Amino acid sequence: MAGNKKTRFNIIDVLIIILILGAIVGILRRYNIVERLVRDSNRDEVRITVLITQVNPTLAESIKNGEDFYIDGDRSFGRLTEHEANNSSVVKPGEDGKLEESEDPSVKDVTAVFTAKGVIDKDGSFKLAGSRFLAAGKTVTVQSMHVQLEGIILSIEQTSGNPSPEKTS
Repeated sequence: MAGNKKTRFNIIDVLIIILILGAIVGILRRYNIVERLVRDSNRDEVRITVLITQVNPTLAESIKNGEDFYIDGDRSFGRLTEHEANNSSVVKPGEDGKLEESEDPSVKDVTAVFTAKGVIDKDGSFKLAGSRFLAAGKTVTVQSMHVQLEGIILSIEQTSGNPSPEKTS
């Protein structure tokens, strides 16, 4: 009869199971794992304005509206909707020793506007595709099939999606 021993659940076994389940729920809530899994990571459409400075004029001419750009290699950054290239401003000392601002036609400053999708949180911060934090003043490197650009984000404006703060800049 030594081999036919029955096991019974004890009150301690139930308490251990409840503690383990409580720990799992606590971890899921602490790191917002459930919210990250459930929420749509591309629910808000935004316009991201980026300033790219000191661009070669040939490169500035090769930038085309409608191109898709990527960040971090393969993550979609957005589609270029408009851009404008102007001569760069250069500050040089004048003949009298004072600093003077002039235009340099050998390099261009490009202001580019991209449409992108992501999540605008309650505090106004924007996460590209729900995971990559972007904000005004942040430097980004984006590339398309033809060009790679590095610039500073000037503004992020919400164009559609859930009502949230209208502008992050």
